[in-house]
Amino acid sequence: AQPWDHLVFTGGTATGRRVMQAAAANLTPVTLELGGKCPAIVLPGADILRAARDILSAKAINAGQTCVAPDTVFLLGHHVADFIAAARASGISALETETINPARLAGLCEGAALTSLGGLSLATAPEGHALHREEIFGPVLALREWPDLASAIAAIYRPLAIYLFGATRAEEAAVADGTRSGALVCGRAVDYAAFHALPFGGVGASGFGRRNGQAGFDEFSNLRARVRHGRLSLSRMFDFPRSAGALKMARRLVGMS
Repeated sequence: AQPWDHLVFTGGTATGRRVMQAAAANLTPVTLELGGKCPAIVLPGADILRAARDILSAKAINAGQTCVAPDTVFLLGHHVADFIAAARASGISALETETINPARLAGLCEGAALTSLGGLSLATAPEGHALHREEIFGPVLALREWPDLASAIAAIYRPLAIYLFGATRAEEAAVADGTRSGALVCGRAVDYAAFHALPFGGVGASGFGRRNGQAGFDEFSNLRARVRHGRLSLSRMFDFPRSAGALKMARRLVGMS
């Protein structure tokens, strides 16, 4: 890497590691915006039709090829069949953007059961399947049923964003306390990234550093301390050689009197 003041990278986690390794040669700070398998948690209190519509609308943006797209839907108190029915009723099906790497996506979906909604597919797959391990980054939405919120929280690993639907204040607090993510959004998905006053970024494998707002300004700034002493500076009394009075005051300041 060249000796730049700061590097910013948006892309996959594997490439982000290489960028960071190259930047280390010059001790260049980096801001990484990486992938994140953003989960959408549909809780028992959710209106399943509204939740499906909001999630599919977010997934349809650029054919699901955005870092903040919902990747997997965690269904609590709802069945996969309920979500599929709601998705069909939503009327969201056509996508105008082509998939960048259809061969990769086809391989990722191998062995999964797919329900087509036109250009978008809903997928169910067995435990340990690649759809549950790798970022999908395409027009496929994985569906999973979970027995309770605690187990869903345990399965979430540091995404860019977590989307909650139908959450009570207590459930929202439980997710906030039990997870780490770049964002926690209730009632919608993806559009939080358009709020430029909010800090945007990930945690761990989904990246680090922030852009936008005051946090973004600070991220790309060098916060430098500046001090200008006058002729009468209190710290001078502690210079060597120290008087008995200075030593007594120093002891009092550090609680040794």
